[in-house]
Amino acid sequence: YEAIQYFATKEKPNAVLDLEDIMQLLDQMLLCKYRTENQLADKRQRILQAAVQAFSEKGYAKATIAEIAHKAGVADGTVYEYFKNKEDVLVSIAEEHFREHLEQLKQTFSGNTPPKKLWLFVLNHFQQYLDDPNFAVVFLTMIQFNRRFYQSRAYKSQYNYVTELEKLIQEIINEGSTPSINIKVFRNMFLGAFSHMALRWFVIDHGRNFDKAGEIKEVAMLLSDAVSAGNRQISGKLP
Repeated sequence: YEAIQYFATKEKPNAVLDLEDIMQLLDQMLLCKYRTENQLADKRQRILQAAVQAFSEKGYAKATIAEIAHKAGVADGTVYEYFKNKEDVLVSIAEEHFREHLEQLKQTFSGNTPPKKLWLFVLNHFQQYLDDPNFAVVFLTMIQFNRRFYQSRAYKSQYNYVTELEKLIQEIINEGSTPSINIKVFRNMFLGAFSHMALRWFVIDHGRNFDKAGEIKEVAMLLSDAVSAGNRQISGKLP
């Protein structure tokens, strides 16, 4: 207030110093808030990453909040500051995962044609599980077979992600690159192929050497051909 009065009346020369002090204080407050928000986000992320590891190692039923907290480097009570219970941690893993990958996909899609976007979607979908096998195990064996998952906010996150695939197929149909196809059937065919392959890689035959890159590329080509009327329009390598 005194600083404003000084600029209006020129009667308080010390107000300039007061203004500088106020601005320094505000800067410190904003910086402190920024650091606090980052620390909170970092703790939450560490808890989710620790939970993925704990669930994949011991299974959902046997893993405990105490073990998750220990792996995350936080107190047991800290977990409850971010999540209601262990099940909330589980569904939050999927929510965070699909939200992040949807954002990444939208950036990857920029400037590409619909057929190329489809190619990128398929490759990136498989790649995200190759990059994090623990998440693949948790999602495929614990989350997607949990009835409550389909009633949770996490399912909405996955739904938005899968909807991008449906939009891509519709774009390809609209531009005349393919005759009309059943989008839901294609979506289920894609998700089914992925689930079968990923379960074989990470659960059923875990430890066996697979040519994962080769299998992914072959599936991507088959799915791409399925919506291009046999006329292959896109090609490429694994990202």
